[in-house]
Amino acid sequence: MTTLSNDKPDNIPHINQRGLCFWTQAPPLIDQAHGNHGIAREFASILQGKAQMLLTSQYRRRFSIAEIRQATGGIPLQLYPDSSFTGIRRFSPTLAAIVDLLLFIAFLLFLVTKLHQRGIREIFVLCGADVWFLIPVALVQQFGFEVHIYLVDELEASSQYGHNRTLKRLVHPLLKTVLKHSTRVSAISVGFSEHLTARFGCCAGWLPLPISQPPYHPTAFAPCLTDSRKIVFIGSLNHLYLDALQDLYMEIMEFNKRPEVDYKLHLDIITYGSGEDFLNLLHSTEHVTIYQNLPLAQRMAQMREAYACFLPYSFHIAEKLMVSTSFSCKIIEYYAAGRPILVYGPEYASIPEYFQRGGLPLCATNRSQLHKILPLIEKYDTAELLGMYRDTWAENHSPKAILSQLFR
Repeated sequence: MTTLSNDKPDNIPHINQRGLCFWTQAPPLIDQAHGNHGIAREFASILQGKAQMLLTSQYRRRFSIAEIRQATGGIPLQLYPDSSFTGIRRFSPTLAAIVDLLLFIAFLLFLVTKLHQRGIREIFVLCGADVWFLIPVALVQQFGFEVHIYLVDELEASSQYGHNRTLKRLVHPLLKTVLKHSTRVSAISVGFSEHLTARFGCCAGWLPLPISQPPYHPTAFAPCLTDSRKIVFIGSLNHLYLDALQDLYMEIMEFNKRPEVDYKLHLDIITYGSGEDFLNLLHSTEHVTIYQNLPLAQRMAQMREAYACFLPYSFHIAEKLMVSTSFSCKIIEYYAAGRPILVYGPEYASIPEYFQRGGLPLCATNRSQLHKILPLIEKYDTAELLGMYRDTWAENHSPKAILSQLFR
């Protein structure tokens, strides 16, 4: 069973007047830092010396407390107990969420006391797609803390993919309550902040995805000129990406038939699970390779050798709300790779909107544009493009930009 950690008073940094706690349901991780675990790690890195506490739980048994502590960036860690010691989350997420909630309620007064002892006045909450997490947030709000909630997933849309009917009915009133009692509300994309403002009448602002390190820019830049050039995609093969990946692969097959081109394209997919479902969609698998569960160093090595990194979103109307509000965490690793980023998604999706607003090239919003852009990657494989990525990072995602938003 996860136990509460108790940092010694000597390890507690000087308490400033603000007294900030960073609370994340998904613990920060380094090697397994996909999704919100990666976002939590980036915030932890940026908030070093600014936050007096990082509040989280182990969440899954395979996440070691040592790795979580390493990813906190030196912020004093406070763990609260959850169901991770049972391993039931893998088999029954709903049962795990109920156990998590009961354990949190049992230790709530202890945690509140601990927060007061640390001089915490404000709690910055990273909130993902788990509706259950809203209940602990709402409980803590009753103790008078200033709560700044940061939403990265549209909870009402995300809840539709579950089978818990009660939770689907509760998500709107729960979210409305949490937003009403939040001192500040921020969202991961412009579209999401506009959606929250319109739907809940709150004053939601855009807080860009935090990226602690600048985009990679090698001292001696060299474009990709090999005979076989790889377009790399990282992430899960879920409903948001499958069709777009299939479109790209079909365009790669067409591209490789062109007699006037002296190189071939290949699709590399680095994913967490099996890629069989995607391979079954294809008529041929000659130009695709799937890698599973590569460590961070290997992922980065493959991406830095890529011709381009692929950043897609779904065109299905049923996914419109989700793709117009979410913002892909893939861009953290893609920026770190220092290679051209090929974007493919509808105009209303957050990522194409971000690239077009920033004047960044290689953004296709339909299949015809994707067809035309593939031969142009070579033209934009330049040091100047990496400079544009750095400028965009500095303006939106850098520690300076994020801290200016959080501490204004």
